[in-house]
Amino acid sequence: VIRDIDAYMMYMSSKNIKAESDEMITFSFLDPVDGFIELTMDVPQKYSNKGWMIIPHKEPFRISKSDVDLFGSQERLIHPFGLVTLLAQSTSGTDIALRYSVPIEGVKCNTKLLCITRLLETTDISSRESTSHQSQDKDTSTISISHTVSLTSQKVKDILRISTPEMSRLLSSSDNRISLAMELYGSSLITDDAYYQAIDDSAITNILKGARLMKEITASVAVSPDKLRQLIEVMKRVEIFQVISEKWERHTMITH
Repeated sequence: VIRDIDAYMMYMSSKNIKAESDEMITFSFLDPVDGFIELTMDVPQKYSNKGWMIIPHKEPFRISKSDVDLFGSQERLIHPFGLVTLLAQSTSGTDIALRYSVPIEGVKCNTKLLCITRLLETTDISSRESTSHQSQDKDTSTISISHTVSLTSQKVKDILRISTPEMSRLLSSSDNRISLAMELYGSSLITDDAYYQAIDDSAITNILKGARLMKEITASVAVSPDKLRQLIEVMKRVEIFQVISEKWERHTMITH
Protein backbone atom coordinates (compact mmCIF):
# COMPACT_ATOMS: atom_id res chain seq x y z
CA VAL A 1 0.00 0.00 0.00
CA ILE A 2 1.58 3.30 -1.07
CA ARG A 3 0.74 6.99 -1.37
CA ASP A 4 3.91 8.24 -3.09
CA ILE A 5 4.31 6.25 -6.34
CA ASP A 6 7.67 7.89 -7.09
CA ALA A 7 9.10 6.81 -3.73
CA TYR A 8 7.81 3.29 -4.36
CA MET A 9 9.37 3.05 -7.83
CA MET A 10 12.70 4.33 -6.48
CA TYR A 11 12.57 1.73 -3.69
CA MET A 12 11.82 -1.14 -6.09
CA SER A 13 14.54 0.00 -8.46
CA SER A 14 17.17 0.38 -5.73
CA LYS A 15 16.47 -3.13 -4.44
CA ASN A 16 16.32 -4.62 -7.94
CA ILE A 17 13.02 -6.28 -7.02
CA LYS A 18 11.20 -7.92 -9.94
CA ALA A 19 7.89 -8.74 -8.31
CA GLU A 20 4.86 -9.81 -10.30
CA SER A 21 2.33 -7.01 -10.59
CA ASP A 22 -1.29 -6.67 -11.62
CA GLU A 23 -3.67 -3.76 -12.05
CA MET A 24 -3.01 -0.91 -9.64
CA ILE A 25 -5.97 -0.01 -7.41
CA THR A 26 -6.46 3.59 -6.27
CA PHE A 27 -8.50 4.49 -3.20
CA SER A 28 -9.07 7.11 -0.52
CA PHE A 29 -9.41 6.50 3.20
CA LEU A 30 -12.89 6.88 4.66
CA ASP A 31 -11.41 8.39 7.81
CA PRO A 32 -8.96 11.21 6.85
CA VAL A 33 -7.25 11.10 10.27
CA ASP A 34 -7.28 7.56 11.69
CA GLY A 35 -7.97 5.80 8.41
CA PHE A 36 -6.96 2.26 7.47
CA ILE A 37 -7.35 -0.31 4.72
CA GLU A 38 -8.31 -3.81 5.81
CA LEU A 39 -8.70 -7.08 3.95
CA THR A 40 -11.27 -9.44 5.48
CA MET A 41 -9.87 -12.90 4.83
CA ASP A 42 -12.40 -15.18 6.56
CA VAL A 43 -15.49 -14.79 4.38
CA PRO A 44 -17.74 -17.23 2.47
CA GLN A 45 -16.49 -17.95 -1.05
CA LYS A 46 -18.25 -18.24 -4.39
CA TYR A 47 -15.85 -20.86 -5.75
CA SER A 48 -14.63 -24.12 -4.25
CA ASN A 49 -11.11 -23.98 -2.82
CA LYS A 50 -10.92 -27.54 -1.53
CA GLY A 51 -7.52 -28.49 -0.17
CA TRP A 52 -6.24 -24.90 0.07
CA MET A 53 -5.43 -22.82 3.14
CA ILE A 54 -5.12 -19.01 3.12
CA ILE A 55 -3.18 -17.81 6.16
CA PRO A 56 -2.72 -14.06 6.77
CA HIS A 57 0.41 -13.19 8.74
CA LYS A 58 -1.42 -10.74 10.99
CA GLU A 59 -4.92 -10.18 12.32
CA PRO A 60 -6.64 -7.95 11.65
CA PHE A 61 -5.08 -7.74 8.19
CA ARG A 62 -4.91 -3.97 8.29
CA ILE A 63 -2.58 -1.13 7.25
CA SER A 64 -3.04 2.29 8.80
CA LYS A 65 -3.13 5.62 6.95
CA SER A 66 -0.33 6.94 9.16
CA ASP A 67 2.04 4.20 7.96
CA VAL A 68 1.11 4.88 4.34
CA ASP A 69 1.75 8.60 4.77
CA LEU A 70 5.18 7.99 6.32
CA PHE A 71 6.56 5.89 3.45
CA GLY A 72 9.25 7.80 1.57
CA SER A 73 10.38 9.72 4.64
CA GLN A 74 13.40 8.96 6.82
CA GLU A 75 11.03 7.49 9.41
CA ARG A 76 9.86 4.71 7.11
CA LEU A 77 12.11 3.46 4.31
CA ILE A 78 10.03 0.35 3.60
CA HIS A 79 6.53 0.58 2.16
CA PRO A 80 3.78 -0.86 4.40
CA PHE A 81 2.63 -4.30 3.31
CA GLY A 82 0.99 -7.50 4.48
CA LEU A 83 1.86 -11.12 3.76
CA VAL A 84 -0.41 -14.09 3.11
CA THR A 85 0.75 -17.72 2.99
CA LEU A 86 -1.01 -20.07 0.56
CA LEU A 87 -0.87 -23.80 1.31
CA ALA A 88 -2.24 -26.63 -0.81
CA GLN A 89 -2.64 -30.25 0.25
CA SER A 90 -0.83 -32.73 -1.99
CA THR A 91 -3.88 -34.95 -2.48
CA SER A 92 -5.99 -35.82 -5.49
CA GLY A 93 -8.97 -33.99 -4.02
CA THR A 94 -7.29 -30.57 -4.00
CA ASP A 95 -8.73 -28.09 -6.51
CA ILE A 96 -6.30 -27.38 -9.35
CA ALA A 97 -6.78 -23.62 -8.99
CA LEU A 98 -7.30 -21.28 -6.07
CA ARG A 99 -9.78 -18.40 -6.56
CA TYR A 100 -10.26 -16.55 -3.31
CA SER A 101 -12.12 -13.25 -3.06
CA VAL A 102 -11.25 -10.79 -0.29
CA PRO A 103 -13.43 -7.75 0.57
CA ILE A 104 -11.69 -4.38 1.01
CA GLU A 105 -12.80 -2.29 3.98
CA GLY A 106 -12.00 1.16 5.35
CA VAL A 107 -11.54 2.86 1.98
CA LYS A 108 -13.50 4.27 -0.93
CA CYS A 109 -12.61 2.72 -4.28
CA ASN A 110 -14.22 1.23 -7.36
CA THR A 111 -12.86 -2.23 -6.57
CA LYS A 112 -14.82 -4.01 -3.83
CA LEU A 113 -12.98 -7.34 -3.89
CA LEU A 114 -9.39 -8.48 -4.36
CA CYS A 115 -9.01 -11.91 -5.93
CA ILE A 116 -6.16 -14.20 -4.86
CA THR A 117 -5.41 -16.71 -7.60
CA ARG A 118 -2.89 -19.53 -7.72
CA LEU A 119 -2.46 -22.69 -9.78
CA LEU A 120 -1.57 -25.92 -8.00
CA GLU A 121 2.05 -26.94 -8.53
CA THR A 122 2.22 -30.72 -8.56
CA THR A 123 5.32 -32.33 -7.05
CA ASP A 124 6.20 -35.85 -6.07
CA ILE A 125 6.21 -35.47 -2.28
CA SER A 126 7.31 -39.05 -1.71
CA SER A 127 10.56 -38.43 -3.58
CA ARG A 128 11.55 -35.87 -0.96
CA GLU A 129 11.07 -38.33 1.88
CA SER A 130 12.72 -41.37 0.38
CA THR A 131 14.69 -42.23 -2.72
CA SER A 132 15.79 -45.60 -3.95
CA HIS A 133 18.35 -46.67 -6.48
CA GLN A 134 18.84 -50.18 -7.77
CA SER A 135 21.85 -51.44 -9.74
CA GLN A 136 22.42 -54.97 -11.00
CA ASP A 137 25.70 -56.82 -11.51
CA LYS A 138 25.09 -60.35 -12.80
CA ASP A 139 22.86 -62.04 -10.23
CA THR A 140 23.30 -59.49 -7.46
CA SER A 141 21.28 -56.36 -6.80
CA THR A 142 22.03 -53.49 -4.46
CA ILE A 143 19.32 -51.22 -3.10
CA SER A 144 20.23 -47.91 -1.50
CA ILE A 145 17.49 -46.32 0.59
CA SER A 146 17.63 -42.89 2.13
CA HIS A 147 15.36 -41.60 4.86
CA THR A 148 15.16 -38.44 6.89
CA VAL A 149 17.21 -37.90 10.01
CA SER A 150 15.59 -37.02 13.33
CA LEU A 151 16.76 -33.43 13.77
CA THR A 152 17.91 -31.93 17.05
CA SER A 153 18.95 -28.39 17.80
CA GLN A 154 22.64 -29.36 17.80
CA LYS A 155 22.28 -31.35 14.57
CA VAL A 156 20.71 -28.32 12.86
CA LYS A 157 23.53 -26.05 14.03
CA ASP A 158 26.12 -28.55 12.78
CA ILE A 159 24.46 -28.72 9.34
CA LEU A 160 24.26 -24.94 9.00
CA ARG A 161 27.87 -24.53 10.16
CA ILE A 162 29.04 -26.58 7.15
CA SER A 163 28.28 -23.70 4.80
CA THR A 164 29.00 -20.72 7.03
CA PRO A 165 31.83 -19.27 4.86
CA GLU A 166 29.81 -19.61 1.65
CA MET A 167 26.63 -18.23 3.24
CA SER A 168 28.57 -15.28 4.65
CA ARG A 169 29.94 -14.47 1.21
CA LEU A 170 26.53 -14.71 -0.49
CA LEU A 171 24.68 -12.75 2.20
CA SER A 172 27.19 -9.89 1.99
CA SER A 173 25.62 -9.08 -1.39
CA SER A 174 22.59 -6.81 -0.99
CA ASP A 175 20.69 -8.44 -3.87
CA ASN A 176 21.24 -11.96 -2.52
CA ARG A 177 20.40 -10.99 1.05
CA ILE A 178 17.23 -9.09 0.16
CA SER A 179 15.97 -11.86 -2.15
CA LEU A 180 16.45 -14.49 0.55
CA ALA A 181 15.09 -12.27 3.34
CA MET A 182 11.85 -11.70 1.39
CA GLU A 183 11.36 -15.46 0.93
CA LEU A 184 12.20 -16.20 4.58
CA TYR A 185 9.88 -13.51 5.87
CA GLY A 186 7.08 -14.66 3.60
CA SER A 187 7.45 -18.15 5.07
CA SER A 188 7.54 -16.87 8.68
CA LEU A 189 11.09 -18.12 9.19
CA ILE A 190 12.43 -14.76 10.40
CA THR A 191 10.94 -11.98 12.50
CA ASP A 192 9.85 -8.52 11.38
CA ASP A 193 12.97 -7.01 12.92
CA ALA A 194 15.26 -9.49 11.18
CA TYR A 195 13.62 -8.76 7.84
CA TYR A 196 13.88 -4.99 8.22
CA GLN A 197 17.53 -5.25 9.31
CA ALA A 198 18.35 -7.41 6.28
CA ILE A 199 16.95 -4.89 3.78
CA ASP A 200 17.89 -1.74 5.73
CA ASP A 201 19.59 1.10 3.85
CA SER A 202 21.63 2.21 6.86
CA ALA A 203 25.39 2.62 6.90
CA ILE A 204 25.93 -0.77 8.55
CA THR A 205 28.22 -2.86 6.35
CA ASN A 206 26.72 -5.56 4.14
CA ILE A 207 28.99 -8.12 5.79
CA LEU A 208 27.47 -7.32 9.19
CA LYS A 209 23.92 -7.36 7.77
CA GLY A 210 24.61 -10.77 6.27
CA ALA A 211 26.05 -12.07 9.55
CA ARG A 212 22.98 -10.84 11.44
CA LEU A 213 20.63 -12.56 9.00
CA MET A 214 22.58 -15.83 9.25
CA LYS A 215 22.41 -15.57 13.05
CA GLU A 216 18.62 -15.08 12.86
CA ILE A 217 18.25 -18.05 10.51
CA THR A 218 20.25 -20.30 12.83
CA ALA A 219 18.32 -19.16 15.91
CA SER A 220 14.97 -19.70 14.20
CA VAL A 221 15.59 -23.28 13.08
CA ALA A 222 17.56 -24.26 16.20
CA VAL A 223 14.50 -23.52 18.34
CA SER A 224 12.31 -25.62 16.02
CA PRO A 225 14.67 -28.09 14.29
CA ASP A 226 12.03 -29.40 11.89
CA LYS A 227 11.98 -25.93 10.35
CA LEU A 228 15.30 -26.78 8.69
CA ARG A 229 13.46 -28.71 6.00
CA GLN A 230 11.16 -25.74 5.44
CA LEU A 231 14.23 -23.49 5.25
CA ILE A 232 15.78 -25.77 2.64
CA GLU A 233 12.66 -25.64 0.46
CA VAL A 234 12.53 -21.84 0.75
CA MET A 235 16.20 -21.47 -0.18
CA LYS A 236 15.69 -23.63 -3.25
CA ARG A 237 13.44 -20.88 -4.61
CA VAL A 238 16.38 -18.44 -4.69
CA GLU A 239 18.72 -19.67 -7.41
CA ILE A 240 21.98 -18.46 -5.88
CA PHE A 241 21.30 -20.48 -2.69
CA GLN A 242 20.21 -23.74 -4.37
CA VAL A 243 23.59 -25.48 -4.12
CA ILE A 244 23.81 -24.79 -0.37
CA SER A 245 20.22 -25.91 0.23
CA GLU A 246 20.85 -29.17 -1.60
CA LYS A 247 24.00 -29.73 0.48
CA TRP A 248 22.00 -29.21 3.68
CA GLU A 249 19.29 -31.52 2.41
CA ARG A 250 21.81 -34.33 1.89
CA HIS A 251 22.91 -33.97 5.50
CA THR A 252 19.32 -34.47 6.68
CA MET A 253 19.27 -37.92 5.05
CA ILE A 254 20.73 -41.26 6.15
CA THR A 255 21.73 -43.71 3.44
CA HIS A 256 22.15 -47.41 4.08
